Amino acid sequence: MQHEGDFSFTISFTRGAGNPRRVFDAASALIDAFQSFDRAVLPSLDAKIESHLVLEDVSAGSMRVKLASMLRSIDDDALRSGDWKRIAGDFAVKAKRSAIEFLEKEDDAPERLEALKEQIKECAATTDVRHLPDYPPVHEGRLIASLDKIQKAKAELEIGDSLTIELGKDEYSVDISSTWLPSETLNKTPSEPIEKENVVEVSLTIRKPDLIKNTMWQFSHGKTTVNAAIKDEEWLRRLHARDIGIFAGDALQCTVRMVYSYDEKGELIDTRAEIVKVHGIIAGHVQDDLPL
Repeated sequence: MQHEGDFSFTISFTRGAGNPRRVFDAASALIDAFQSFDRAVLPSLDAKIESHLVLEDVSAGSMRVKLASMLRSIDDDALRSGDWKRIAGDFAVKAKRSAIEFLEKEDDAPERLEALKEQIKECAATTDVRHLPDYPPVHEGRLIASLDKIQKAKAELEIGDSLTIELGKDEYSVDISSTWLPSETLNKTPSEPIEKENVVEVSLTIRKPDLIKNTMWQFSHGKTTVNAAIKDEEWLRRLHARDIGIFAGDALQCTVRMVYSYDEKGELIDTRAEIVKVHGIIAGHVQDDLPL
């Protein structure tokens, strides 16, 4: 099945030599690193795009891991193209190629990092997926942290191993001996966003339910629109089994986890909500009782 942002990497190794765990440790670390990288660069397209990697396939012999970036936006109306997922996936693949090339040498790292950031921003602008021409620069702290993770994953491998990354139709042989850490060379501490959580009991009026299991629910709370995923699997199972009915104007009485992300300056850069438990349905007004 074709997904947005398909890519893969292959680790070749000498059989019967070295610590056997290194291949699996390197593969796991690379998956985590590429996940972090996607989350660093995709806000350059739109801050509301969310990404997570899914495993498509693992092949024996040399270890070939095929991954896909699963993308969603909590505000599809803000994106110009109905084909934005493919465009964003292509953008993420191109950005990975630029990052891997950047990591091949340490010379002139500060200047090349600025060039990499500008290249990512320009690549985002060429997608034209938004209504407005403002494409923000990549968050430097997130970018450096993800680049460090890629380098640490490469460091798990040994002499005689090799790493090849397939990005779209291109295949790129990675120099695994180049494991310098951007945070150390640039003398910068890689800073992932600081996250703080708050769990609240609240009622949310349903605006747009997810009845096909792959989109966000949209609610209103007073005059505020809230986009949230429902993580209560048992309640979802009953809903999709039609044991529960919901109608226009209904609200959910639920426990909500609010996650706030702050940058290194303490500025709020992202907010997301997850419904961890649905306690019940509050019926809407009689005149609104039309099935959703």
